Amino acid sequence: MEWTEETALKLIENYKLYKHLWDPKDREYFKKEKKVAGWNKIARAVGKSAESCKKKVASLLATYRKERNKVIKSSIRVGAAGEGQVYSTRWFAYEAFQFLEERYVPRMVKRLLNETEEVPEITAENDDSETLPTPQPTESQIPEPPTKLRRRNAPDLQEAALYVKEAINTLNTALQKIDSYEDDCDLYGKMLANKLRRLSETERLQFMYEIDGMFICRQSNRIQDPLYGPSPYPSPHPSHHSDTLNRPPSIKSCYSEPMM
Repeated sequence: MEWTEETALKLIENYKLYKHLWDPKDREYFKKEKKVAGWNKIARAVGKSAESCKKKVASLLATYRKERNKVIKSSIRVGAAGEGQVYSTRWFAYEAFQFLEERYVPRMVKRLLNETEEVPEITAENDDSETLPTPQPTESQIPEPPTKLRRRNAPDLQEAALYVKEAINTLNTALQKIDSYEDDCDLYGKMLANKLRRLSETERLQFMYEIDGMFICRQSNRIQDPLYGPSPYPSPHPSHHSDTLNRPPSIKSCYSEPMM
C-alpha cells in the first residue's frame, strides 16, 4: 500500500511525539527497547508496519535536509547580494518537520563556514605558548608574516560566523511570517478544503459541482449585465427578476441562502 501525503503527515506527527527516536539529548535515546516500542506505537497509529514506518521517515528526513539546506544557502546568498528572493520550498512535509530545525542548523552552518576561504591557525590568536619565557630572538628571527596573517584572518572568521548566524535568524523570521502573506481567499480555500475532506467521495463531488455552478452563474450575470454588483445575492433590480424566474433549476440553486 502506497504512502499518501495525508498518511505521511500523520506519520511525522506521531514521530514527533517520541522524542527519544530523534533527539540524542533525550535520556532514552540509546535504549533500544524503548525505540522498538516507540516504532511499534507509531506503526499502529498509522496502520503500517514498523519497518515500513522507519524507511518512510528516513526517506522524508533526507528530503527535508536537502530542502532545509537550499533555504539556508539561498538566505545567505540573498543577504550577501542585498537583493533577490529567498528560496521558498513547496514540499508538503517541510513545515511538519520544523521541530527538527535546530538539530540540523549547526551541521549546515559548519558546512557553510567550510565553503568560505580557508583560515590557517584559527586558534593561534589565543595561543598562550608565545608568552612563555624564551631566549630573546633577534629581529631577523621574528616570524612577522605569519603573525600578520593570523591577525588578519581571525576577525574574518568571526565576521563570517556572525553573518551566517544573522542570515539564519532572518530566515527563521521570514518562515514564521509566511502565513501572514495569505489573503482571505487563501485562508477560506484552506478552510473549505478541510470541510470537503470530511465528506464522502460522492458528496464531495456533488458539493464541488454545486460550487462551480454558483461561480459560473455569477460570471454569466456579470457578462449579461455590467451593472451587476459583487453582492452574493441577486440584485433587486426589476430587469433581473423575470430572468431569474426563467433560469433552469441548476442555475437558480446558486442563489440559495449561503451555507453555514
